Amino acid sequence: MRFRPYFGIGPRVRAYVTRPGPRAGCMMRLVVIAALLLCAATLLSAQVSAVVELHGRDAELRVRNPTSTALSVSISLYRDATKDGGPVTLGDSVSARISPASFTLQPGNVQTVRIRVREPVESGELLRLATMFTPIEADSTAGMRLRVRTRLITKVQAAP
Repeated sequence: MRFRPYFGIGPRVRAYVTRPGPRAGCMMRLVVIAALLLCAATLLSAQVSAVVELHGRDAELRVRNPTSTALSVSISLYRDATKDGGPVTLGDSVSARISPASFTLQPGNVQTVRIRVREPVESGELLRLATMFTPIEADSTAGMRLRVRTRLITKVQAAP
């Protein structure tokens, strides 16, 4: 930080302080974007287990809705196509019975979901469970609305 005197035409002397770094407009834009992302994350912060263990062909998980709006939830199971520690990639879908595969979750409620894979899964094989959360709007008569859908991808690991 530097202190620079500013001399005008008149007898007054003014001083101002300068700081190196990004301009104020850039920082303000960054703060606004971070605040919007934080609001969207708290509005759609439904909870699903981070890792689900598959015992034989069966697995069970709980889905929670800590938000104040109802959520439409749909679940599907995929093979893991991630290569060498890269980003998570979903492969082919896995033939499985997911009960229930889609449902509406009211605020504060918990839903237990059971999964039964139809084909045997090798021990240590990874699958991915994709859970899509869509907020349900109570009043759709208003003008333009922004709806953010969130998809959480959970690791399903076959237990030995």
